[in-house]
Amino acid sequence: MLIRSNADIKMDRADRISKAAHRAYTKLVMDLEAKRDAIIESIEASKDLSTSNSRDDLNTINNFDSERWVAKYQANAVELELCDRELKIAAGQFAELFDYDLDEDTGEVTAKLPSDKK
Repeated sequence: MLIRSNADIKMDRADRISKAAHRAYTKLVMDLEAKRDAIIESIEASKDLSTSNSRDDLNTINNFDSERWVAKYQANAVELELCDRELKIAAGQFAELFDYDLDEDTGEVTAKLPSDKK
């Protein structure tokens, strides 16, 4: 017969919940980082208007629509700003909930060393 104490059952349940939340927050931060990288790539690609750009042919450059380009560039800039804010919030919450250090300047999250814990 299997016998486990209520405390053991609660601890195992808490461990499973904690691991699931950790995975979910890790995924959220990684997804936001990937989204940020894609926005930056789109911004950088839109700046390259040279005729040697392999992404666009000469017809596209000859038919350049400045208003559409500005609207897209502005939308990407706003989206990047919002993504940066969302990423900063998510990284901060992750650090707080799972006892990590957050570098406010870089947004990098690192595990605390045992000597760092209060």
